[in-house]
Amino acid sequence: MKIKYKIILLILLLLVVVFIFILKNSTTLTEQSKQEEIGVLEKPVIGWLAPDFILENPAGLKMNLSMFRQEKPVLLLFWSTTCPFCIKELPSLKKLNKEYKNSIQIIAIVGGESKEKIQKYIKDNNINFFISVDLMGNVSKYYSVRGTPEHILIDMTGKIINRFQGAVELNQLKAFIEPVLK
Repeated sequence: MKIKYKIILLILLLLVVVFIFILKNSTTLTEQSKQEEIGVLEKPVIGWLAPDFILENPAGLKMNLSMFRQEKPVLLLFWSTTCPFCIKELPSLKKLNKEYKNSIQIIAIVGGESKEKIQKYIKDNNINFFISVDLMGNVSKYYSVRGTPEHILIDMTGKIINRFQGAVELNQLKAFIEPVLK
């Protein structure tokens, strides 16, 4: 009888250990799934606070997003000097900046290009808005930018108001920034 009792106790103990092992592993998988889900959900979306960042302009001057948005809303652009759509919208961006320079700050983030190339592009095209360099593309990744140009409108509280990917004309840019000009 004692042997049966010991065997039953040993089997129950083994079942408890197996149950705890399974429970612990399923919890780990559940936590990993939650983290993956959170990673997707925590990407900057309309209505959420825009993540701050620190970048340099081609001349080496450091800037951060919060520095600019404290003074006025920000139109954040992700673009490239070789992107045909970015090149197409450049005249509209320059006109928008000239017309609304006291109302909105345009910040272009150029990823994966050398400072020298960007400086030459600024000079050759007489660009009149702030350009920063994201050599490693980290800010683009953080904002989940999938292509250029991408426009992100941020109000003075730091909230993302709108996002749009693709080239736009001046009238579309004006309509895009309208919500933060009121």
